[in-house]
Amino acid sequence: MRLLFEAQTLALSQLRLHITEPEAAAKRVPGAERDRRMTLLRAELTGLGIKGLLEPGRRLLDECAHQKATGQLKYLAPDRCVSRIHEVTNAKNTSRQVEIDQSKLIVREAQDELSMPASSALQVQEALRRRELAYTFAEALSWSAYDKYLMRLFSHMHREPPPNHNKVSVTQLVEADRLVFVKLIEQNIKPKRDASGSFPLDDALHQALESFAVSFALMHLQSKQAPLTRRPALTPSPGNAEVGAGSTLGFHQGIPSSLQTSYKVSCGSE
Repeated sequence: MRLLFEAQTLALSQLRLHITEPEAAAKRVPGAERDRRMTLLRAELTGLGIKGLLEPGRRLLDECAHQKATGQLKYLAPDRCVSRIHEVTNAKNTSRQVEIDQSKLIVREAQDELSMPASSALQVQEALRRRELAYTFAEALSWSAYDKYLMRLFSHMHREPPPNHNKVSVTQLVEADRLVFVKLIEQNIKPKRDASGSFPLDDALHQALESFAVSFALMHLQSKQAPLTRRPALTPSPGNAEVGAGSTLGFHQGIPSSLQTSYKVSCGSE
């Protein structure tokens, strides 16, 4: 009897949340479901310790689950892929706002978006790894395909640049990652399984990484300290320095020095 009462209470609270705050209800994963998925994810990825800075925050998990539920992919920048530790230690006070919706007063909670520093290569890699775990948690893609995508993306930092050029920077990697998701959104790639049971994002990620726009963003940039190449100045030849009597400068221009010498000798003999 008690179990039935608790089930009815939970169902009524979820129904009320869907009616009063449909957007918030769609973005939130129930606590029991979140714990179950995280337990399965830790059991599947036994070699990866999902804890500390590597554990995704709840907002990140909810956002990826919301993208999968709506079938609409959105770009998540590295600074928005916060960890659970950062989410707990930097929690902001929520403010309540009263809004009028269809002649009804609705009280909604307004929360500021959390951001996490992601400037160094290690911070960006950890952030994109948390995003990988969140998308895998939401069953929007497979872990192996996204992990291969990250390895290919960060491998550009180890490419040797040509002379007078810099290596690929972290800023270029972040921009390339953004362009990849822009291309995926333009192609309307769904972050969920298709009719065959496979993830369209698995192959689309690598195809977008090989596109022209992304490859152009990952090119080596010229160094600011590189010497400027200048064309050598034109200097007059020794044959043009001397002009014979009765001759003009235009006459000697373009004539080889050997012919000019023979011409001056013949003129002197006369």
